[in-house]
Amino acid sequence: MEKTLNEGKDVILEIDIQGALKVKERYNEGVFIFIMPPSMEELRNRIKKRGSETEESLIKRFTAAFQEINYVSNYNYVVVNDTVDEAVRKLESIIVAEKCRIDRMKNDIKILQEGILDGK
Repeated sequence: MEKTLNEGKDVILEIDIQGALKVKERYNEGVFIFIMPPSMEELRNRIKKRGSETEESLIKRFTAAFQEINYVSNYNYVVVNDTVDEAVRKLESIIVAEKCRIDRMKNDIKILQEGILDGK
């Protein structure tokens, strides 16, 4: 991850709450996006449709997801995963917006300012 970041490339991690909080401690300049289901009922339906859960594990997973929503305030953005295409569009928009932030463009702005002052 360090190597990729040092090359100026974006890194996207799909991690749980605990992992995200640990990464945030180390990389506070990171952008943290919470992916949220459109509703708890829809989440339950999606998990059930996979057919990979027992009733007991479904309840555990659903309970964990319900508790994880309480951590949304630790993130910079929330994206409701209503449809895959729409969620992807929102994620792409966040990435573009973050790349346009002034504090992320300090070097580019400095070079531009120097060029203007030098008459270039």
